[in-house]
Amino acid sequence: MLKLAVPSELRASRYGILAYQNPDIMKAMNDIAPECRLLELIDQHFDGKKPWVGRAIALETELLSEDSNVREQTRNLLRYFNSCGAYLSRLADKRPDRVKSWTVNGSKKYAILFPRNS
Repeated sequence: MLKLAVPSELRASRYGILAYQNPDIMKAMNDIAPECRLLELIDQHFDGKKPWVGRAIALETELLSEDSNVREQTRNLLRYFNSCGAYLSRLADKRPDRVKSWTVNGSKKYAILFPRNS
């Protein structure tokens, strides 16, 4: 019986070792993820000059407002209860350069940062 030691940087709890993830496939999967689509809609809607800060419901209301230029796309994307909050939380994990989150008095808030060249 072989006994191999797995280096700590390659260990994972699920199978004991990290799985290989092809970077091109991972990028393609991220590109079609609904949270990435939400970020695209946010970028289209806001002018990107200053960060947006608030709760997920406020963002959803803004994107679905009658004068929103992304209203129909947002309606198609955010079909389920709390999907906006779920997508923002995923973005906070995946794109900390663009989305921050924190909790205040039991309520989750988000800051959406825009690239400087917008």
